[in-house]
Amino acid sequence: MKKSILFLVLLLVLLPYQSAFAASVSTATVEKLYFENYKSKVKEVREAQKALYGSLCSEVPALTAKAKASAAQYNSLVKSKAGKEAVSQAKAVRDQDKKALLDAKKACTKKVNDAKKRSNLQLREVDKYKRDLSAMIKAHLSGKDQMREDEFSKKVQEGLTYINDKLDNIIRELKNAR
Repeated sequence: MKKSILFLVLLLVLLPYQSAFAASVSTATVEKLYFENYKSKVKEVREAQKALYGSLCSEVPALTAKAKASAAQYNSLVKSKAGKEAVSQAKAVRDQDKKALLDAKKACTKKVNDAKKRSNLQLREVDKYKRDLSAMIKAHLSGKDQMREDEFSKKVQEGLTYINDKLDNIIRELKNAR
């Protein structure tokens, strides 16, 4: 009798500790099992953000070449000691080209920064959703919720589909930015 009471007391004391250690699931495990392509999609978003300058600023290289040419023209006129009229006209053209280039760069930078802000905001929303989904998965795998297995699978599948679709939309928006 004493042995059985002692055994029951030991079970009551040790069982909760064992289940806590046995049932805990690490975030790294959840990431590895459920979010295997998340990092690669985020990397793809970052690459698309870097490519924004080329797609949104197509006029900048032409304006840069034009500004360099007018600066070279002005410098050659100054070196050759051309007339004041020619030098002043070349200087006006050079200044006008510089101003056009600076304005284009400024507008381009604003467009690029706005597109990056939008995509970063969307990435933060997706990351928050992913963290919430990960917490739900950890709770289920640890046995801390009352969800049935089929309900859990359905929620996880919907969540993963939502995350992938959202990331694909962000990438598509960045690649189609004009």
